[in-house]
Amino acid sequence: MSMAEKTSPSNNSPLLARWQWLQRLEARGFRPLVALCALVCAVCLLYLYQGSTVATTTYTIGQLDATRTHLLRQHEQLQMEAARLESLDRVRREATERLGMVEPAEVRYLQVANLPAEEPVVHAFAPGVLVGPVAGVGNSGGEPSLLASIWQAIVGQFSAWGGQGIEPQAQSR
Repeated sequence: MSMAEKTSPSNNSPLLARWQWLQRLEARGFRPLVALCALVCAVCLLYLYQGSTVATTTYTIGQLDATRTHLLRQHEQLQMEAARLESLDRVRREATERLGMVEPAEVRYLQVANLPAEEPVVHAFAPGVLVGPVAGVGNSGGEPSLLASIWQAIVGQFSAWGGQGIEPQAQSR
């Protein structure tokens, strides 16, 4: 069989026609076409994967949001229940009915001698400067209180670390 007989139209064998078709495809660049089809399939699969991932994530977010809403409602109900249980009327009723307590006939207050004086309030932005209604309480000599001197030392240390020295501020009275 010569080459001319193989390609002649008189020989119509299906096997021969298929072989000729494959030969023409290879001659025209069949491999790039297969690569392009594989790339299109890969892009489609990636799109489907991302779509299913988004759907799964959306469903999970919906479930978590529903759980959050339920827990917020439950928290509000528990807060209302706690407020109801802490009400003074309820506490008084429980004390008298269940515990058998009674209101005292006479109230006595005890006087305690030698209570320590309250520390003066130190202004946060001006260490060593006493402010407020308790300025000067427990501070007899015009010198800064213990709390003010501690504050002064702490601020001085931070300022030293920052490279800035501070001078002690005068105490206002």
